[in-house]
Amino acid sequence: MRRSGDGSFTLYSEAYKEHYHSCREGAFSEALIKHIDPAIRYGHLLGRDRVRALDICFGLGYNTLVFIWRLRQLGFTGLIEVISPELDTTLLERLRLLPYPKALSRYLGMIIAVSEGRAYEKEGVRVEVIAGDAAQRVPALTGCFDAIFQDPFSPRKNPELWDAHFFGALHRLLSDRGVLTTYSQAKGVRRTMRETGFVLAEHPFDPAGAFRPGTLGFKTLPEGLACLPD
Repeated sequence: MRRSGDGSFTLYSEAYKEHYHSCREGAFSEALIKHIDPAIRYGHLLGRDRVRALDICFGLGYNTLVFIWRLRQLGFTGLIEVISPELDTTLLERLRLLPYPKALSRYLGMIIAVSEGRAYEKEGVRVEVIAGDAAQRVPALTGCFDAIFQDPFSPRKNPELWDAHFFGALHRLLSDRGVLTTYSQAKGVRRTMRETGFVLAEHPFDPAGAFRPGTLGFKTLPEGLACLPD
């Protein structure tokens, strides 16, 4: 276990030889700034009665937790549904033992439920963690998602979740007004996203420069965003 830059804790994966989050930027801040706030803003999620997100992959649960917390903090009263694959079921069983930021304390019952039975439903929130390899489980999903958090380990360590087959599945699952968020700005990743139908925009997550720009993917570019040139 390691305390990251914003004080929240992350873990190191022996299987992938990477930390689950940026140790410099912080687990909580990375989830909020790179994934959750851009998804809410550019997916116009607050104006909906129901939002459905796909979190790749569940890991320590920060993206899912912060998504729920942030929507409720901003006054969203509708149904929140999150589906998330996770290969490491041993990790899921350990989550109840990890310290999480105090801001998320109201929703830690979700972590306990997921660690015990992979599912949670309470107060307008539904979370389902699908045990197994995301490369196999995600293409089998049906329906559409308003937000997709593309947040696996790096393309170098986890290439099967960054190839054309996988991004093709993500494009199919994204709703017409939905948004895919990812921390990657790699040219190869962006090329693959374009080849599978995504329209791209670069999001300056932190104009002050503390966070590197990431990539946003859409089926149709929303008003107010410039298309990222090839």
